[in-house]
Amino acid sequence: MCTSRFLQKVFLFFFVFCLLAPSAQAADPATSFPEPTSTLIPVMKSVAELKENQVQMWISQADLSKATVDIQYVIHNPSNEKITLPVTFPYQNFDAIKEFQVLTDGKPITLKRFTEITDQAKYRENLVKYGADKWLAVDPITGQVEEKAADLHTIEKVMVLPLTIAAKQEITGTIHYIQSAGIQQKNEKQTVMAYQYLLLPAASWRQLDMLQLRVIAPKDTSFAATLPLKKSGSAGEFHPPLPQQVQSDLKSWDVWELKFNGVPSKNLSFSVMEKGSEEGSDQGAFTWMTYLFMAIAAVLLLMVLISKLKKQTSG
Repeated sequence: MCTSRFLQKVFLFFFVFCLLAPSAQAADPATSFPEPTSTLIPVMKSVAELKENQVQMWISQADLSKATVDIQYVIHNPSNEKITLPVTFPYQNFDAIKEFQVLTDGKPITLKRFTEITDQAKYRENLVKYGADKWLAVDPITGQVEEKAADLHTIEKVMVLPLTIAAKQEITGTIHYIQSAGIQQKNEKQTVMAYQYLLLPAASWRQLDMLQLRVIAPKDTSFAATLPLKKSGSAGEFHPPLPQQVQSDLKSWDVWELKFNGVPSKNLSFSVMEKGSEEGSDQGAFTWMTYLFMAIAAVLLLMVLISKLKKQTSG
């Protein structure tokens, strides 16, 4: 009698464990937010106009958490006087910026000196106006969007770039750097790389004529974005052009593009994940250990049934 009750209690314990184990293993996924990078932001009001802003983000095949970013700006001074316009660019890893060039009269001038902003708290408050205190996590399979908080205290340095533009002239600026993704660990089989690029700060310019976005992702990935990027089958009219590695092997890449005449209504967030990692994701939490305990529970149940049968037989 005591043995039967003991086996029943043991069985109940394993049964409850098997029910709770999958949810416990799937809970509390690891998450880190993406680096906040942005369009150039004027420090003060100016007559300068941002005629073109073209952004290309090329995700690495070898490491989906890294993207090479190339940006081109065309800035116009419509006034009759030369202006010097300080602009800022929020970025964390300054060592990864390979170059910032301004082309004046066709001659490149490399700006090697960056002034660090002193009032970082005030600068972070300014970024909040453009939605930098949050980012949108996009599920690359379902397209479902979830708003998450971002910690702006990671922005410890800010470049201030003094741009000088002659009267009635334009300058073309380019930036080249490496951006790191945020990580959404959905479970042990699914790791989603999340990227963000702040577009709303472009509203701080007196005028923005054209904004063009391009994201290049490896073919064997699942991709989703908060803005309606369309897949492009060719290089198209875009500056900077497609990387040579992509142009020579277009079949291995997906090129997503979108063009705006003016400032978009929200910032760009997108996610990428290796295809195949989503397969069996619904059962990902059921590990071999869970099945082992279920088998033990079944054996214990059988022992309880046998014990009851013996008791009835002996009675």
